[in-house]
Amino acid sequence: MNKVALILGFLVAALAGGCASYSPTKFEKAVKYLDERDYTRAIELFKEWREARGETLTICYNLGVCYQDLAQYDEAVVWYERALKYNPRDARTLVNLAMVHIAQGRDVSALSLLERAVTYETDRAYPLVALALFYQRQGQMAKAGELYKKATERESKSAYAWFHMATWHERDQRFGDAAQAYEKAAELDDTDPVAFEGAARCFARLRNYSAASRNYDFAISLAPERPSLYIEAADVMIEQKRLERAAQYLWIARGLLPHEDTQLSDRLVKVYQLLAEQEQAAADARANPPTVPPKPSGAGG
Repeated sequence: MNKVALILGFLVAALAGGCASYSPTKFEKAVKYLDERDYTRAIELFKEWREARGETLTICYNLGVCYQDLAQYDEAVVWYERALKYNPRDARTLVNLAMVHIAQGRDVSALSLLERAVTYETDRAYPLVALALFYQRQGQMAKAGELYKKATERESKSAYAWFHMATWHERDQRFGDAAQAYEKAAELDDTDPVAFEGAARCFARLRNYSAASRNYDFAISLAPERPSLYIEAADVMIEQKRLERAAQYLWIARGLLPHEDTQLSDRLVKVYQLLAEQEQAAADARANPPTVPPKPSGAGG
């Protein structure tokens, strides 16, 4: 799940804008480093803040997130368990700790933690989604589907819930339902290129190339540094006979890749062959226009 740092109840940017002499605290700097995935510096500052101001659930939770994202799972467990001492019913900590246990192969304890989180958090979708993901990984697709449905009913504006419901539909090859769920997720969070990409991928499977191309363009506008998006979009454009645009996207992808890709080169060769055939067909049509049969003469002619 999205392990967002727990922050203090004020906006750093607003404070900085309202007071020229404002200087962010170590805690605020640590949160910024965490958001930037600079975990080493985030850990250092969170621990300094803890020593100076005392330990809290928030500090322990954020340290758990840092260590979890570093895949230092034993340390993550220590800090999440310390956080739960301050509030044993904190659903976000329970869910994250469950994810760590899954990574450690401790499925039984993970399931217990997720069921507790679902019991304690009755307003938000994310514990239900986490539990659904657990069952999906276990291959219990029907059980996962029930939980995704409950999650979207509980929090209908949760892009997180709709996105994961879409992955469930897609895995079961229900591409129409998956495309709709991905588009719902993208509508609720139009900053997420992965939701647009998922919709595009499913529309392509349905041969709805216009919708697929539109969603790939949205994804590219949000993640222009990802060569795979240009390549997938080019494949759709080839199906649409938009060959010049496909070639343009493939050249962009080639420029973004750190090394030569033979499959990409093969795609470019194919596009230029198709372009040559298209141009030859157009030239032949110009050279040999269809003859118009003469109009029949009138009866009295």
